[in-house]
Parts: sequence; C-alpha cells; structure tokens
Amino acid sequence: MADIAKAALCCFGNPMIDMFLTLPQSAYDQVHAVSQGKSHLKPDLFDQLLEVLHDRYPESIHHLRHVVGGGAVNMSRLLRQQHTGVEISLSGAVGSDESGGRIADELQLFGIHTDFQVVDDHTGRILYIAYLSHGRYAGFEAIASPAAARTYPGNVHFDVSGSDVFVEGFFPDGSGLRKRIGGAVDPGHIVILDLGSRSAAGEAASLLHAVCRRKLQLIIFGTQDEMESLYRIMSKQDLLEAQAVLVVKQGECGACVITRSFSHHHPAVLSQVPASEILTVGAGDAFCAGFLTVVYQEPLEYWHHPERLCAGLAAGSEFAARIISDRINLLRPSYK
Repeated sequence: MADIAKAALCCFGNPMIDMFLTLPQSAYDQVHAVSQGKSHLKPDLFDQLLEVLHDRYPESIHHLRHVVGGGAVNMSRLLRQQHTGVEISLSGAVGSDESGGRIADELQLFGIHTDFQVVDDHTGRILYIAYLSHGRYAGFEAIASPAAARTYPGNVHFDVSGSDVFVEGFFPDGSGLRKRIGGAVDPGHIVILDLGSRSAAGEAASLLHAVCRRKLQLIIFGTQDEMESLYRIMSKQDLLEAQAVLVVKQGECGACVITRSFSHHHPAVLSQVPASEILTVGAGDAFCAGFLTVVYQEPLEYWHHPERLCAGLAAGSEFAARIISDRINLLRPSYK
C-alpha cells in the first residue's frame, strides 16, 4: 500500500443518530398505527413510537443499537479508521439534547477534530427497523425524525485555506458556507461534494460556479438521478471542461468515473450478505471513503490520473460491500 499524504480534510455535514432494531413482523401494524404511515416524524411522535415499542417489545428494545451517523460522519470516520495519516476535522450542527452532547466525544475517540454549533433543537434520529418472520427478514423500513434546524453553522471556525474540503449535500440556508468555501480554498486543493439528494444539486450551484471560476480541483459524488438534477443547473460539459471528476454511484450496478478525457465503469462487489438481508444504509458514504483512500495515496499530485481513479472505484466498491455486512450485524443481536 502506498503512503498516505499528510493532507488536511475539512468535512461539513450534520451528524445523526442511527438506530437499528429488529422486530417480529406482527409489529408492523403497531408501528404504523403510531407513525400514521409516515416516514418522517416530529420529535414527540418519534419518542411516542419508541415508548410503545419499549412497552410491547422490551426484549427487542433492549438490543436497540445506536450509532453516530450522517454522510460526513460516516465518510470521515471510515477514512480515518483506514488511514491515520489524514488529519480530519468535522463541522456541523448538533442538538442541545443528550445525544448531541455525546457525538463530539465519540468522534474524538476516532481522532476526528470536531467543531459543532449547538442549536436549540433535538439531534436528528433515524430508526431502521427490520421485520422478522420465521427466522427470515420480511422487510425493512426507515423512520426519521430530522432536526428542524437543518443548517450548517454560519460561523466556520476551521481555516479551510490550506485544506481539502468535503461537503455532504446542501441546505437552503447554507449560503454562508458556500461563500466561505468557494472563496477561501487555496488553488491546488480539492473540493469534494457528495450531493446526497436531488434537491441538493440545485442548492450546490453557487459553490460549483465559485469552485470552477477559481479553477479548484473538484470531485462530485452522486447517484444517476442526482447527477441529472445537477446537469440541469450546470451542464455536464461545463463541469468536465472545468476539470471536475464525476463519480456516479449506481448501487448494485457498480459505479463509474467520468472526466474530460476518459470514463470507466466498475461493477459492484458482491456482498456475502443474502439478498433478502441487504440493508444499504451508509453504503454510499462507505463508497466515498474507499474512493478517497486511493485519492490520498502518495504521490498526491497524481490523484486524478486514470489508473488512480479506476483504483478508487474498486476500493469504493469494496468499502460499500463491507459496510453492508457491518449494518446487518447491528440488527442480528435482536433476533427473536
């Protein structure tokens, strides 16, 4: 393995609490009676759902697993675990609740420097439920209670000049961050954007124009749908002419990398997890982390060469397959 460049990477994105729970299939109707069939709940209704499940399925709730998540968190933690040579900082917003207070402590154990803005709100949570019938999975669902203050901190304390920057999506009120990054990153450093949603593509336009205008190096991760939304804001041709590297995540079909001079597709690495048990939570973030482990190999100035980018696709696919196995293991302790 080549040496890892002693590079600094500033990551921006809000942490979440991922919760993993296995329930009997008979619990499905009870869950939906409380959630009213909605996948996004207000905090009080989300808490009510947890209370109902605690009363009716105490043994399963006893095995409820909590993991700090969110795109920027997942990516930075995986990259830090793999390569200690990359100094990583993480900035975002957390709630004033108990969960928000624990997040920084946990991430610092991984060697990730944190600078969180505490907002008068709860920390976002997502409950991933696997329904079990006769020892086999009968289905999955995710119920979220996102924080109302879905914002990046307006005052970014990290000096992003002299650093590469990773940004997980965008929110409508993130204009201060876009202006800060677009105007402060030094030429020669890399701006890495993981779109995260189709709506994020439109919100990213001002940063992308600033990055391209200053001729900064740019890597964009996104699904095919997210990329298509992006191209309606800034054409694919304009991005490629600006030397952007486009990495399209295609799920079970693999991934492809596109530059102005070449393109390459890499098939997905087959997970050892049975198809009926595949839970893809965090797989896209793991793909980004795997890709970046190759980007940050020495000599760093060759990160954009075709051979290096192709190796990045392979590493990303390996990381994604591994996280799928890890996720299913978070559910297995609560089998009944």
